[in-house]
Amino acid sequence: MYHGGTNFGITAGGPFIATSYDYDAPLDEYGLLIQPKWGHLKGLHRAIKLCEPALVSSDPTVIRLGSSQEAHVFKSESGVIPLDVALLSLRIKTVGGVMTKLIPRNTVLTKKSQEVTTYQDQHSTVELEFLKAKEP
Repeated sequence: MYHGGTNFGITAGGPFIATSYDYDAPLDEYGLLIQPKWGHLKGLHRAIKLCEPALVSSDPTVIRLGSSQEAHVFKSESGVIPLDVALLSLRIKTVGGVMTKLIPRNTVLTKKSQEVTTYQDQHSTVELEFLKAKEP
């Protein structure tokens, strides 16, 4: 592929960047591993394989933990797997009024960290407001 934003040849013009459509792929176009994506997928597959007997053995017991959260409990002879599921999205609103979605709805709750940019130089504190709003 030639630089120029297209796969049709060097004379097609355009910006001098390589065309790529698979930024989140675990392998690049040469078959090389892309870290950390490959490592995360490998760990995810290992965790799902360990939990497989409990996940497919029966229907989960659903326990409501409040208006915006519920737990799904999967049981089998080998053990129990509790999963917390967010029913609403968790968003933050910074002082500049910018809304950012941290955890999408209907996903398993996980650890998440994210940098937030302020609108002033040398700003030492940021006031965060956690909002639970239904999505359209």
